[in-house]
Amino acid sequence: MKIEKSEIKGYHFFYIAFFVSYFFLLYFLLYHPNGLSPFQINIHFFSNVIGSLSKRFLVETAPYALLFYLIYHSKVRLLRILNIALFLIILATNLASMFYYFVARTSIQYYVVKAFQLNLFFSYLKGAKSIMFLVTVIAIILISYFLYRLRAPKSVPRHNYVLFSLLFAILTFGGSLIPVIYSRHMSVLANDILEKKLDRLTDLESSGISKAISELRFEFFTPSFQVDELTEEEQQSINALGLNSKKTTSSDFHPKKIILIASESLSQSFISHYNPELDETTPFIDSLIEEYPHLDDFYPSATYTLHGLASSLCSHMNTKLLETNDSFECLPNLLKKAGYNNEFIRGFSKYYLQENLFFDKIGFETITAMEEFDDEHPDFKDERPELYDTWGFTDDYLFDEAIQRLKEKNDEKLFMTILTVDTHALGGRCYLPRTAEDYKNDVLFSVNCFDRLLESFFDKLTSENLLDDDLLIVLTSDHLYPAYSWVPGDGGDNGFTAKPGKIPLIFVSKHPVELMAKQASQLDITPTLLDLLDIDAPNYYIGKSMLSNNNIIPMGRNGFLAYMLPKQVFLGFNLLLREPQRPQTREYYVDYMFGPSKDIESLTSWVNERRRNNEQDFVSDSTLLKWLRNSWLKNPSSSLIVNWRD
Repeated sequence: MKIEKSEIKGYHFFYIAFFVSYFFLLYFLLYHPNGLSPFQINIHFFSNVIGSLSKRFLVETAPYALLFYLIYHSKVRLLRILNIALFLIILATNLASMFYYFVARTSIQYYVVKAFQLNLFFSYLKGAKSIMFLVTVIAIILISYFLYRLRAPKSVPRHNYVLFSLLFAILTFGGSLIPVIYSRHMSVLANDILEKKLDRLTDLESSGISKAISELRFEFFTPSFQVDELTEEEQQSINALGLNSKKTTSSDFHPKKIILIASESLSQSFISHYNPELDETTPFIDSLIEEYPHLDDFYPSATYTLHGLASSLCSHMNTKLLETNDSFECLPNLLKKAGYNNEFIRGFSKYYLQENLFFDKIGFETITAMEEFDDEHPDFKDERPELYDTWGFTDDYLFDEAIQRLKEKNDEKLFMTILTVDTHALGGRCYLPRTAEDYKNDVLFSVNCFDRLLESFFDKLTSENLLDDDLLIVLTSDHLYPAYSWVPGDGGDNGFTAKPGKIPLIFVSKHPVELMAKQASQLDITPTLLDLLDIDAPNYYIGKSMLSNNNIIPMGRNGFLAYMLPKQVFLGFNLLLREPQRPQTREYYVDYMFGPSKDIESLTSWVNERRRNNEQDFVSDSTLLKWLRNSWLKNPSSSLIVNWRD
């Protein structure tokens, strides 16, 4: 069909410009900052990016097209104004979501009701971002004026108007329910980064308006879940285990400086002191274990970094509750009241998985991350791109920063958390060049490198007279190492469907710290430090002080699956179920072989066999399940849980 020149109107160009611009805004504000390019080597990840981006584009632009039609054919001025207002609300919400994500690298969802946390939003508006924001506001004003001036030469049948209005409502409020089938098959160059990017894809597929609607619905129509009532007999059983008994003691050691080193994915099986199949991989960490108080039976309470840190710093397993409940006080919150300055140091981006907001909420005044290191060390990006492009700055920069902070605040109380990254999957990394004498196994190479770097850190502390009577260093891990690479003697027990592996816990100080506990988990770190400082721990904490309790039961949670280890007996739970049940044995796929003679089938079979041998039936009665559910739901401001979105 030949199109006459007279048939092409100005609004046709507007439509084309609007939708093309909107597509590029979606991609470059949301997907591009995360490296979510469809041009991936992995074809499955390519389909994931296309699926997420296509859904976002279609679900958002289809309502715009329908509103254009309704506005164009509205003859009643009030109706036109209402439709334009509706269009601007949806457009502004979606653009705000995109722009907010671009400047703060986090979803706006949790801040919709609280006025978008404008103070946080505007704190990121610097330089070019301010210009982008201003251009966006001007564009919205111009679009609204153009739409008001846009009128059809003739009216359309009323039933068409009603039909388009109905379609608009369905797409606007139901479009987010359209499913995207994601492929988790990452066999081609699969690694932890791609897995994290997949999580980003699923998070980014929801439009700003759908997030706003979801948040408003949850704010005003929150589902409430009653805690489980325990019978007198069940309560006696709980009391006999000492789960609710939390003893404290008076301490004569009140360190003014506390450094918590959360070493990324450092399992005990990577430490030669615990693994007889390793030959002095970690001589310095071994020496710390031999010299200072430590806990050999120490277990993770989570399987991801943020959840592991939340368990360690907040003594609670419901991370979303910690994120959204303003009355919950974590370790940094309480230490701030006691006069401590709280600082968090990491080598990767502070915006990763919205962790900057979490750390800010729980009381860290300063977060030093890749963004700050970029300004201070601009050459690193070009000199070591193979390191920078994976997990940012290496651990030597983190430890040097810690030394500098200790020197600057020598006379102040300071709590510092250092999240290292060089032992991260896949294969780890090292700030030193690899030599022929180094370990051939990537994981062991990076662990050995971290051990040398940790020794250098302690040497600097000593030479600068910083390792004094007022300093306590707690060395532990954020979680177990994912099963990507094989290390001799490693059981691969990194999940909670079976008894998990162990992580290190060492208390380094000139003043000895006496531990009464024989076993514990990350939930017990914060109560221990508070007990050491003679600060009362809130009653909604799950963990106990390792200084004062000898009946601690390690426990943890991964999603809705949880575990407890009373007397080293593994008990698994599903927190969503009222009655216990045995978990189904799932297939575990590992992308990298652990030996030249092993293929992927034998590796999968080996892992599954270990799982089946280690699994135990879920508890035959529901007493512990009730207690664990109640603890998971425990809310400082109410007996009801107000957030089940974790």
